[in-house]
Amino acid sequence: MEWRRVVMCLLAMLFAIGSAQAAVVFEEDFSGGIPSDWTTVDNNGDGYTWEAVNSSYDGCAFEPPVAVCDSDANAVAYDDELWTPSLDLSECSGIVLKVTHTFNDLGGVDDAYIDISTDGGSTWTNIQHWDGVDHLCAMDEEFDISAIADGQSDVIIRFHYVTGGTWQWWWAIDKVWLEGVCPGVFVTPGTSVEQGDPGATVTHTFTIENYSGSSGTAAITCENSEWDVSCPSEVGPIADGETATFDVEVTIPECFMKYSDSVDVHVELNGYGADATAITQIGWTQHAALPAPGRFDHGLAYWESAKGGFLYAVGGSEDGSSPLYDLDIFDIDSGSWSSGAAATKDLTIVAARAVNGKVIIPGGVSYSSGTGDDYTTLIYDIEDESWSTGADVPSGQPTATYALCTDGQYLYRAGGTVAANWGVPYNSFLRYDPDADSWETLANMPTARWWSACGYIDGKVYVVGGMDAAGDGLSSVDVYDVESDTWEAKAVAPCPVTVWGAAYGVVNGKLYIAGGIQNGIASSSCYYYDPAADEWNECPDMPNVIFRMAGVGAGDTFYVAGGMNPVWFVHDYVYSLPGLCLPAPVVSSIDPSEGTNDGVVSVTITGDNFVPDNTTAKLSGPAKADIVADNLTVVDSQTITCDFDLTGAEPGMYDVVVTTPYGEGMLEDGFEVTEPAADDDTADDDTGGEEEEDEDEEGCGCAF
Repeated sequence: MEWRRVVMCLLAMLFAIGSAQAAVVFEEDFSGGIPSDWTTVDNNGDGYTWEAVNSSYDGCAFEPPVAVCDSDANAVAYDDELWTPSLDLSECSGIVLKVTHTFNDLGGVDDAYIDISTDGGSTWTNIQHWDGVDHLCAMDEEFDISAIADGQSDVIIRFHYVTGGTWQWWWAIDKVWLEGVCPGVFVTPGTSVEQGDPGATVTHTFTIENYSGSSGTAAITCENSEWDVSCPSEVGPIADGETATFDVEVTIPECFMKYSDSVDVHVELNGYGADATAITQIGWTQHAALPAPGRFDHGLAYWESAKGGFLYAVGGSEDGSSPLYDLDIFDIDSGSWSSGAAATKDLTIVAARAVNGKVIIPGGVSYSSGTGDDYTTLIYDIEDESWSTGADVPSGQPTATYALCTDGQYLYRAGGTVAANWGVPYNSFLRYDPDADSWETLANMPTARWWSACGYIDGKVYVVGGMDAAGDGLSSVDVYDVESDTWEAKAVAPCPVTVWGAAYGVVNGKLYIAGGIQNGIASSSCYYYDPAADEWNECPDMPNVIFRMAGVGAGDTFYVAGGMNPVWFVHDYVYSLPGLCLPAPVVSSIDPSEGTNDGVVSVTITGDNFVPDNTTAKLSGPAKADIVADNLTVVDSQTITCDFDLTGAEPGMYDVVVTTPYGEGMLEDGFEVTEPAADDDTADDDTGGEEEEDEDEEGCGCAF
């Protein structure tokens, strides 16, 4: 019988061992970029190191973004390291490292290393070295690191990429994770990133792994979200060694004030805890591609009429030497492209904007011109569907890489360079009046720039980034006050990155910049500047790395079209990003603040967050009929002028109410309607009395 007891004990031990299955104890897929608790080491000190890029590599079935060192895209040599955070595996065994990645060597001179440290990075043990040999599209590749990592409290994994020169290929890592047997509860993924459209409900699915030693019900909390969240309070029971899933649902507001929101998810089970994060983003929408072959160094304009809103892509090149005369027109409502009348000039390295029903390209580089510099102002009449030319850009001004923006009446043209002296930036600043067909030279910018961006917001023109005479990128912002024709001396917040060759446009009072060359590297990153707060914020990355494309604000949406990628492949991509909602309007004062109910009063309303489109104003009072404004004009985001017809209105105090698509603002009891003063007949009566008295006196005199 003793042997039976021994067998039963052995079986129990085997069952216990079998129930302790491997769990995911650490995971990172770079969906939110390279995390802040990871470390990059730039051994060359050249500013180029591991970065998150929204691209797949070598045709691998990755889920971008990926962490990558791309020598080909950046034309640099690499000696760069990527470290995980320190991992406490002191109670874990059987640790296995898994990596999804691709290493592409060029010429047998590149190296990729995976190293492990258990002492905070002081010493390293190499577990894998690819020495001048391609290792492409390795999916879920496993490395048993249990002999090094089991039972260790300070484990760091290092990915070290070294190239044999510049213009090599790359090492791209899509996902890194560890599996092992550890007591506790684990939640995967550690970070869930999902995208959705405004108004949509986005689902994040998490998996709980129970290795606590016994069955139990997991308690779940979801906190710190500003958007509406649906989260279960508990899941289970979950047997030891088993898993269970749960969903966190986040509803994106229709009117949103930021592009992402995060939910802190915490799970408690049998005394063990685990954390995860659900990040919900409003992303870019991809539209029908530009007609073949795509284009770059072109202009993109937007115009809305009774027929709807349309984008106009014009100018540019398909390969850097072949000009494009084609006019491509995108119907935003139908999502389709059509062809317009071909341009009469071949202009490239340009910008375009639409004013008063006309698409205007003010100069460019012409391949058919002997010198390349062409000062023609090329104009497309949207209604007539015909091309013409306006007054030439003033002689001696830049012809290419200028920034262009509009206030709805004029075009403002900032900086640039000329083909005859390529790379020498100008600080000139011009204004074009389409109605008068005339150019005006305004005060020079403080900074000479080419390949910059600009936008007009509330009486000011903001010129951002570009390159200087040395070819170095700029992050500074120059601000021009239209009314005074002066550049502000006050410094404003610089762009977070140096940037040139980006797409740009104004949406809802904010200047957006996407892609281009940022900090010397072709990028997919997006930023917007809020003048009211004098601050820059990140917006979602574009799906692809693109530069020398075109962008434009179209209503409440920012559009980007065309461009090229880091290996000079011309793109036909068209993307859009919805603009942030503005805050609800604020009404501060009205002048005059009273009027009589026998006519029309013209007023000026001051406040904030007024928008040009779909803004209304009214006087409203309890038990009184609303008085709706006529002839309303939004002068800027802080000023409205309008008329109120007070004829027959009930006297008393009225609230001043301004409504925009983003809400309602009210100045309580801000306006008083009064009755006109009564006619004063006293003077007439006195006069009449005096006359009567005189008559009496005269009569009396006659009687005597």
